[in-house]
Amino acid sequence: MKVYFGSVGFLVLFLSFFNAPLAAAKSLTLCDEIGSLGFDDARVSRPVPIEDYNPFDVAPACEKALVAEPENPRFHFQLGVAMALLLNPDKALEHLEIAAAKDYDAAHKFLKMFDKKMAEQMNGSSSQSADNSDTVLDQCDRIGAIPIDTRSVGQPVPHKEYNAQAVEVACRKALEANPDNPRFHFQLGMALLGTGKVSDALDHLKFAADNNYVAARLALAKFDENMGK
Repeated sequence: MKVYFGSVGFLVLFLSFFNAPLAAAKSLTLCDEIGSLGFDDARVSRPVPIEDYNPFDVAPACEKALVAEPENPRFHFQLGVAMALLLNPDKALEHLEIAAAKDYDAAHKFLKMFDKKMAEQMNGSSSQSADNSDTVLDQCDRIGAIPIDTRSVGQPVPHKEYNAQAVEVACRKALEANPDNPRFHFQLGMALLGTGKVSDALDHLKFAADNNYVAARLALAKFDENMGK
């Protein structure tokens, strides 16, 4: 079964820090230091704010932690979340289910939210359209959202309906009003790739990636992979 993750918003992060001293701070793994989430009551490190969370770093850190402690459900959970954000649903579910089988509460919470998102995907776009009926989307978001972007706010546009030229115009206009918006930079960058303006596209994708926009980093990694072939 092919699985799609919807929005990064289903990672419900409570960004408050606890004030108790971390007695075991020196023994923390990197997986814990950079992969702890606010809704995980069993975490051993301060939760990472969503804007600082980087799944590209968390995934290898937790894979390394699991080499030393392969049965640790916390590491499995933190790796599973990172894999979800990296759009690797098979690996994500594998590790989340291992953690859940070991009664790791945050894994159960995450999987329940995942099931809810899957139900929304199965219901199609009609329910999302209804939800967005009172929300004014920028045209860049309306016609430029694509499936690989976990932070898109518009309904992903099917490939056959995607119009790169129209997206370019809309997203350039959106950036005039909001020049620092990484989502607009990402969507413009993807449109520019589609119209063959590679150099300009890479500038916008790099801007988004530098602002920790996951989909932009994925796109750049794929571009570099293809260029290396």
